[in-house]
Amino acid sequence: MKKPTALGCLVFLALLAFAAGRYTARPNHDNHHTGAKRVLYNVDPMRPSYRSDKPGIVPDCGMALEPVYEGEDPAAKLQLKPGAVSISSEKQLLIGVRVLAAEKNSGSRLIRTTGRVEADQ
Repeated sequence: MKKPTALGCLVFLALLAFAAGRYTARPNHDNHHTGAKRVLYNVDPMRPSYRSDKPGIVPDCGMALEPVYEGEDPAAKLQLKPGAVSISSEKQLLIGVRVLAAEKNSGSRLIRTTGRVEADQ
């Protein structure tokens, strides 16, 4: 067998193995929620006050609406203040949010940022 033909076959097999691995590793979104739970409404993940009866896209920002299932109302469980937003731990990991205890340090750094600090009631 000539070298170009053997190399071509090897590349083809590598691409075929890669495609097969991607196809079998794909998560199955159809079985994510069983038929036992029904969708109450769909909510904007950035603005929980926006609700829709149908799945789709948020008109303001183009994000996909997230379904709220029966018995899984996150805002009711957390008793959030009006205008507050809840971010799940999975999404916090995805965007890189870290929470640490404040500690006194002798180091000197200038940090400019925005935020709001509220006293614990």
